[in-house]
Amino acid sequence: LSSKRRTHQQKTLKAAQLEFSTESQRLQYLASLQPLAEQAAAAVDELQTVQENSAKLTTTELKNELKSASFGAGIDNESQLTEANIKSSDGEATTRKNLCSDTDALEKAQTIAAFIYCICAGESADASGTVKYCENSQAQNNHAGTGITGVVDATKDLISKCPGSSQEKITSAELLTLAAQFQAKIKTKDQAAYFGDFTTTDCCGASASGVRVYYKTVSKADQKAAREIPGLQSIRQVATKLQQQQAAKRIGELIRLISAIKGQSFNVKPQLGVHNHIR
Repeated sequence: LSSKRRTHQQKTLKAAQLEFSTESQRLQYLASLQPLAEQAAAAVDELQTVQENSAKLTTTELKNELKSASFGAGIDNESQLTEANIKSSDGEATTRKNLCSDTDALEKAQTIAAFIYCICAGESADASGTVKYCENSQAQNNHAGTGITGVVDATKDLISKCPGSSQEKITSAELLTLAAQFQAKIKTKDQAAYFGDFTTTDCCGASASGVRVYYKTVSKADQKAAREIPGLQSIRQVATKLQQQQAAKRIGELIRLISAIKGQSFNVKPQLGVHNHIR
Protein backbone atom coordinates (compact mmCIF):
# COMPACT_ATOMS: atom_id res chain seq x y z
CA LEU A 1 0.00 0.00 0.00
CA SER A 2 1.15 3.56 -0.58
CA SER A 3 2.05 5.53 2.53
CA LYS A 4 -0.85 7.92 1.86
CA ARG A 5 -3.40 5.10 1.67
CA ARG A 6 -1.88 3.37 4.72
CA THR A 7 -2.16 6.59 6.73
CA HIS A 8 -5.80 6.95 5.67
CA GLN A 9 -6.58 3.38 6.77
CA GLN A 10 -4.89 3.94 10.12
CA LYS A 11 -6.99 7.06 10.71
CA THR A 12 -10.16 5.15 9.81
CA LEU A 13 -9.32 2.30 12.20
CA LYS A 14 -8.51 4.74 14.98
CA ALA A 15 -11.78 6.61 14.49
CA ALA A 16 -13.65 3.30 14.69
CA GLN A 17 -11.64 2.27 17.78
CA LEU A 18 -10.32 -0.75 15.90
CA GLU A 19 -6.62 -0.42 16.69
CA PHE A 20 -5.20 -3.72 17.97
CA SER A 21 -2.03 -4.23 20.02
CA THR A 22 -1.47 -7.75 18.68
CA GLU A 23 -2.18 -9.71 15.51
CA SER A 24 -4.13 -12.21 17.61
CA GLN A 25 -6.54 -9.51 18.76
CA ARG A 26 -7.08 -8.40 15.19
CA LEU A 27 -7.84 -11.91 14.00
CA GLN A 28 -10.10 -12.63 16.97
CA TYR A 29 -12.09 -9.53 16.08
CA LEU A 30 -12.32 -10.52 12.45
CA ALA A 31 -13.49 -14.00 13.44
CA SER A 32 -16.43 -12.41 15.23
CA LEU A 33 -17.59 -11.25 11.81
CA GLN A 34 -18.34 -14.87 10.83
CA PRO A 35 -22.09 -14.61 11.62
CA LEU A 36 -22.28 -11.54 9.41
CA ALA A 37 -20.72 -13.51 6.59
CA GLU A 38 -23.34 -16.22 7.03
CA GLN A 39 -26.11 -13.62 6.92
CA ALA A 40 -24.55 -12.19 3.78
CA ALA A 41 -24.59 -15.66 2.21
CA ALA A 42 -28.31 -16.02 2.98
CA ALA A 43 -28.98 -12.54 1.56
CA VAL A 44 -27.12 -13.44 -1.63
CA ASP A 45 -29.28 -16.55 -2.07
CA GLU A 46 -32.48 -14.54 -1.65
CA LEU A 47 -31.31 -11.80 -4.00
CA GLN A 48 -30.39 -14.38 -6.64
CA THR A 49 -33.91 -15.82 -6.50
CA VAL A 50 -35.44 -12.36 -7.02
CA GLN A 51 -32.97 -11.62 -9.80
CA GLU A 52 -33.68 -14.88 -11.62
CA ASN A 53 -37.43 -14.20 -11.62
CA SER A 54 -36.92 -10.65 -12.92
CA ALA A 55 -34.33 -11.69 -15.49
CA LYS A 56 -36.92 -13.92 -17.21
CA LEU A 57 -38.47 -10.77 -18.67
CA THR A 58 -36.87 -10.28 -22.07
CA THR A 59 -36.94 -7.12 -24.16
CA THR A 60 -38.75 -9.02 -26.91
CA GLU A 61 -41.50 -10.10 -24.53
CA LEU A 62 -42.00 -6.57 -23.26
CA LYS A 63 -42.16 -5.22 -26.83
CA ASN A 64 -44.75 -7.87 -27.70
CA GLU A 65 -46.89 -6.79 -24.75
CA LEU A 66 -46.85 -3.20 -25.98
CA LYS A 67 -47.68 -4.35 -29.52
CA SER A 68 -50.62 -6.36 -28.19
CA ALA A 69 -51.86 -3.33 -26.27
CA SER A 70 -51.58 -1.21 -29.41
CA PHE A 71 -52.93 -3.54 -32.09
CA GLY A 72 -54.00 -6.86 -30.59
CA ALA A 73 -52.31 -10.17 -29.81
CA GLY A 74 -49.87 -11.35 -32.47
CA ILE A 75 -50.05 -8.11 -34.50
CA ASP A 76 -46.69 -6.38 -34.82
CA ASN A 77 -47.69 -3.08 -36.43
CA GLU A 78 -50.49 -1.20 -38.17
CA SER A 79 -49.62 -2.67 -41.57
CA GLN A 80 -50.86 -6.05 -40.29
CA LEU A 81 -54.28 -4.73 -39.26
CA THR A 82 -57.29 -6.28 -40.98
CA GLU A 83 -61.00 -5.96 -40.38
CA ALA A 84 -61.01 -9.53 -39.07
CA ASN A 85 -58.23 -9.06 -36.51
CA ILE A 86 -59.62 -5.70 -35.40
CA LYS A 87 -62.90 -7.49 -34.67
CA SER A 88 -61.19 -10.35 -32.84
CA SER A 89 -59.02 -7.98 -30.79
CA ASP A 90 -61.94 -5.72 -29.88
CA GLY A 91 -64.79 -7.87 -28.66
CA GLU A 92 -66.01 -9.04 -32.08
CA ALA A 93 -67.53 -5.62 -32.73
CA THR A 94 -69.57 -5.45 -35.95
CA THR A 95 -70.61 -1.78 -36.01
CA ARG A 96 -68.97 1.46 -35.01
CA LYS A 97 -71.50 1.92 -32.20
CA ASN A 98 -70.77 -1.63 -31.12
CA LEU A 99 -67.01 -0.95 -31.08
CA CYS A 100 -67.03 2.47 -29.47
CA SER A 101 -70.26 2.05 -27.43
CA ASP A 102 -73.30 4.19 -26.82
CA THR A 103 -75.57 4.91 -23.86
CA ASP A 104 -77.29 1.51 -24.14
CA ALA A 105 -74.33 -0.82 -24.59
CA LEU A 106 -70.91 -1.73 -23.30
CA GLU A 107 -67.92 -0.62 -25.34
CA LYS A 108 -65.82 -3.31 -27.01
CA ALA A 109 -62.74 -1.24 -27.90
CA GLN A 110 -59.74 -2.83 -26.20
CA THR A 111 -56.71 -1.78 -28.25
CA ILE A 112 -55.12 1.63 -28.63
CA ALA A 113 -55.70 1.35 -32.40
CA ALA A 114 -59.45 1.01 -31.81
CA PHE A 115 -59.39 4.05 -29.53
CA ILE A 116 -57.67 6.08 -32.25
CA TYR A 117 -60.37 5.08 -34.74
CA CYS A 118 -63.26 5.79 -32.35
CA ILE A 119 -61.93 9.18 -31.28
CA CYS A 120 -60.60 10.49 -34.59
CA ALA A 121 -62.26 8.95 -37.66
CA GLY A 122 -65.21 10.67 -39.35
CA GLU A 123 -68.46 9.10 -40.65
CA SER A 124 -70.39 9.37 -43.91
CA ALA A 125 -73.39 11.15 -42.37
CA ASP A 126 -71.17 14.04 -41.28
CA ALA A 127 -69.88 15.94 -44.35
CA SER A 128 -69.19 12.60 -46.05
CA GLY A 129 -66.58 11.81 -43.40
CA THR A 130 -64.35 14.77 -44.24
CA VAL A 131 -64.36 16.30 -40.74
CA LYS A 132 -60.82 16.53 -39.33
CA TYR A 133 -61.28 15.55 -35.71
CA CYS A 134 -57.65 14.89 -34.78
CA GLU A 135 -55.27 15.92 -37.57
CA ASN A 136 -55.55 18.45 -40.37
CA SER A 137 -54.38 16.04 -43.05
CA GLN A 138 -56.30 12.93 -41.96
CA ALA A 139 -58.05 11.12 -44.80
CA GLN A 140 -61.78 11.14 -45.47
CA ASN A 141 -63.72 8.21 -43.95
CA ASN A 142 -66.90 8.08 -46.01
CA HIS A 143 -68.38 5.00 -44.33
CA ALA A 144 -71.49 4.58 -42.20
CA GLY A 145 -71.32 3.87 -38.48
CA THR A 146 -73.80 1.03 -38.95
CA GLY A 147 -70.81 -1.17 -39.80
CA ILE A 148 -67.03 -1.02 -39.50
CA THR A 149 -66.27 -0.90 -43.20
CA GLY A 150 -63.24 1.32 -43.74
CA VAL A 151 -61.94 0.84 -40.18
CA VAL A 152 -58.62 -0.53 -41.44
CA ASP A 153 -57.80 2.27 -43.88
CA ALA A 154 -58.97 4.96 -41.46
CA THR A 155 -56.93 3.54 -38.57
CA LYS A 156 -53.78 3.08 -40.65
CA ASP A 157 -54.07 6.63 -41.97
CA LEU A 158 -54.51 8.08 -38.49
CA ILE A 159 -51.55 6.13 -37.11
CA SER A 160 -49.42 7.38 -40.00
CA LYS A 161 -49.96 10.93 -38.67
CA CYS A 162 -48.29 10.04 -35.37
CA PRO A 163 -44.62 10.95 -34.78
CA GLY A 164 -42.10 8.31 -35.85
CA SER A 165 -40.81 5.85 -33.27
CA SER A 166 -37.72 6.78 -31.28
CA GLN A 167 -34.53 4.70 -31.41
CA GLU A 168 -33.85 5.44 -27.75
CA LYS A 169 -34.76 2.92 -25.07
CA ILE A 170 -38.04 3.78 -23.44
CA THR A 171 -38.10 3.93 -19.65
CA SER A 172 -40.72 2.86 -17.14
CA ALA A 173 -41.16 6.50 -16.12
CA GLU A 174 -41.95 7.51 -19.71
CA LEU A 175 -44.53 4.73 -20.06
CA LEU A 176 -46.22 5.67 -16.79
CA THR A 177 -46.28 9.33 -17.85
CA LEU A 178 -47.92 8.45 -21.18
CA ALA A 179 -50.52 6.28 -19.46
CA ALA A 180 -51.28 9.03 -16.94
CA GLN A 181 -51.60 11.65 -19.68
CA PHE A 182 -54.02 9.46 -21.61
CA GLN A 183 -56.06 8.62 -18.52
CA ALA A 184 -56.24 12.33 -17.67
CA LYS A 185 -58.13 12.96 -20.93
CA ILE A 186 -61.19 11.06 -19.72
CA LYS A 187 -64.28 13.27 -19.36
CA THR A 188 -67.62 12.77 -17.62
CA LYS A 189 -71.19 13.64 -18.58
CA ASP A 190 -74.66 12.26 -17.76
CA GLN A 191 -73.43 9.27 -15.72
CA ALA A 192 -70.83 8.43 -18.34
CA ALA A 193 -67.09 8.58 -18.84
CA TYR A 194 -65.66 9.04 -22.29
CA PHE A 195 -62.62 9.85 -24.41
CA GLY A 196 -63.19 12.19 -27.33
CA ASP A 197 -66.31 14.24 -28.10
CA PHE A 198 -69.75 13.43 -26.63
CA THR A 199 -72.79 15.35 -27.93
CA THR A 200 -75.70 12.95 -27.50
CA THR A 201 -76.62 9.28 -27.32
CA ASP A 202 -74.18 7.26 -29.41
CA CYS A 203 -70.66 7.11 -30.87
CA CYS A 204 -71.57 6.96 -34.54
CA GLY A 205 -68.67 9.15 -35.66
CA ALA A 206 -70.76 12.19 -36.56
CA SER A 207 -70.30 15.47 -34.70
CA ALA A 208 -74.06 15.71 -34.04
CA SER A 209 -73.75 12.61 -31.88
CA GLY A 210 -70.19 11.94 -30.80
CA VAL A 211 -66.76 10.74 -31.81
CA ARG A 212 -65.50 8.89 -28.78
CA VAL A 213 -65.04 5.76 -26.70
CA TYR A 214 -67.88 5.73 -24.20
CA TYR A 215 -68.30 4.06 -20.80
CA LYS A 216 -71.44 4.00 -18.73
CA THR A 217 -70.60 4.78 -15.10
CA VAL A 218 -73.91 3.99 -13.41
CA SER A 219 -72.58 1.00 -11.45
CA LYS A 220 -69.27 0.34 -9.71
CA ALA A 221 -68.47 -2.27 -12.37
CA ASP A 222 -68.98 0.38 -15.07
CA GLN A 223 -66.68 2.78 -13.24
CA LYS A 224 -64.03 0.09 -12.90
CA ALA A 225 -64.13 -0.59 -16.66
CA ALA A 226 -63.51 3.11 -17.33
CA ARG A 227 -60.51 3.09 -14.99
CA GLU A 228 -59.02 -0.22 -16.11
CA ILE A 229 -58.81 0.18 -19.88
CA PRO A 230 -56.95 -2.89 -21.21
CA GLY A 231 -54.46 -0.99 -23.36
CA LEU A 232 -53.51 1.33 -20.51
CA GLN A 233 -53.34 -1.55 -18.05
CA SER A 234 -50.88 -3.31 -20.36
CA ILE A 235 -48.71 -0.20 -20.60
CA ARG A 236 -48.62 0.09 -16.81
CA GLN A 237 -47.73 -3.60 -16.49
CA VAL A 238 -44.85 -3.22 -18.94
CA ALA A 239 -43.64 -0.19 -16.96
CA THR A 240 -43.66 -2.29 -13.79
CA LYS A 241 -41.74 -5.08 -15.51
CA LEU A 242 -39.17 -2.59 -16.78
CA GLN A 243 -38.70 -1.45 -13.19
CA GLN A 244 -38.18 -5.09 -12.22
CA GLN A 245 -35.55 -5.45 -14.94
CA GLN A 246 -33.71 -2.39 -13.70
CA ALA A 247 -33.94 -3.72 -10.15
CA ALA A 248 -32.52 -7.06 -11.31
CA LYS A 249 -29.46 -5.30 -12.73
CA ARG A 250 -28.92 -3.46 -9.46
CA ILE A 251 -29.41 -6.71 -7.54
CA GLY A 252 -26.65 -8.25 -9.65
CA GLU A 253 -24.29 -5.50 -8.57
CA LEU A 254 -25.24 -6.00 -4.92
CA ILE A 255 -24.78 -9.76 -5.19
CA ARG A 256 -21.23 -9.29 -6.44
CA LEU A 257 -20.48 -6.81 -3.65
CA ILE A 258 -21.94 -8.96 -0.87
CA SER A 259 -20.28 -12.07 -2.28
CA ALA A 260 -16.91 -10.34 -2.10
CA ILE A 261 -17.52 -9.29 1.51
CA LYS A 262 -18.76 -12.77 2.35
CA GLY A 263 -15.66 -14.36 0.87
CA GLN A 264 -13.35 -12.10 2.81
CA SER A 265 -15.17 -12.83 6.07
CA PHE A 266 -15.20 -16.59 5.54
CA ASN A 267 -11.42 -16.48 5.04
CA VAL A 268 -10.89 -15.03 8.51
CA LYS A 269 -11.46 -18.27 10.43
CA PRO A 270 -8.71 -20.27 8.65
CA GLN A 271 -6.32 -17.36 9.13
CA LEU A 272 -7.03 -17.36 12.86
CA GLY A 273 -6.52 -21.13 13.08
CA VAL A 274 -3.13 -20.92 11.37
CA HIS A 275 -2.10 -18.02 13.59
CA ASN A 276 -3.03 -19.88 16.80
CA HIS A 277 -1.27 -23.02 15.58
CA ILE A 278 2.07 -21.34 14.88
CA ARG A 279 1.97 -19.45 18.17
